[in-house]
Amino acid sequence: MSGIRLRTRTAVAVLALAAVTVPAATAHAGARWSAADLTDVGHAALTGVTRVDGDTTWAYGVKARQEGKVQPRTPLLLARDDDERSWREIPMPAFADRANQISSIDAVSQEDAWAVGLYEESRGAFLTQHWDGTEWRVVDAPAPEGIRLAGAGLLDVSARTADDVWAVGWLIVVDSEVPNPNKPGGTIQETHAEAMLQHWDGEAWHLVPVPDATSLWTYSVTALADDDVWVSGYTMDDRPAMLHYDGSSWSRVPVPYDGVNGELTDLEARGPNDVWAAGRKLVDDEDPGHALLAH
Repeated sequence: MSGIRLRTRTAVAVLALAAVTVPAATAHAGARWSAADLTDVGHAALTGVTRVDGDTTWAYGVKARQEGKVQPRTPLLLARDDDERSWREIPMPAFADRANQISSIDAVSQEDAWAVGLYEESRGAFLTQHWDGTEWRVVDAPAPEGIRLAGAGLLDVSARTADDVWAVGWLIVVDSEVPNPNKPGGTIQETHAEAMLQHWDGEAWHLVPVPDATSLWTYSVTALADDDVWVSGYTMDDRPAMLHYDGSSWSRVPVPYDGVNGELTDLEARGPNDVWAAGRKLVDDEDPGHALLAH
């Protein structure tokens, strides 16, 4: 996983996503995109957008400031109500010195929302923050015990109710480490990747076992009910993958792409029988992929 590249000229990066805020009622044929003026934000990149309720839209990402040779990063959240023309910044506390990148935000309401992001080794926990309608508060999500991580992060969150929130992510687990003969003081690590699931029950985050975790990479989650949750991703041999939770256990669900190399990177669900998954089909090194869509 690579970090977000922050450019000196941020207008292009922020305008494209910031414009994805047309309310459903006005998003009709003939409507046009308009650019948002975010020049006051500074050096920043917006990576996602979410509809908080029928009137409010949030856009989120990361911003940075130059301090000598380093560029500290802090979370960035912008909000706009439908009856307003301008965006306003909602302050978010920094999680740690480095792991301040927000991967995803989802809201139950304007008084109940969650943000997730990277793993911070110094805290031994993942970045999650909770919004109570007034301010954001850092809430640690646990890392697996008994293993060493070379990297990890939460990629997506789905907040259904105050006590039913799901987050998915990834782990890079260190299997072994030996001295690097070509670099004094350096080491060579053997690692493997694993999928990760976490659940908020209203009191705390809990790690949830993933079926065949070492064979999966999970990207996206959407919760329709306490017994109907979907997760998409891919297998370690580059096959599109889907998981489903029925209220008691998780299971792999076949996808209609037998023999196809690819990944399902995003989910959108309108009901139990109306779930969409999007991603890409991988062809070869010279052809990095084509659109993939499942329903």
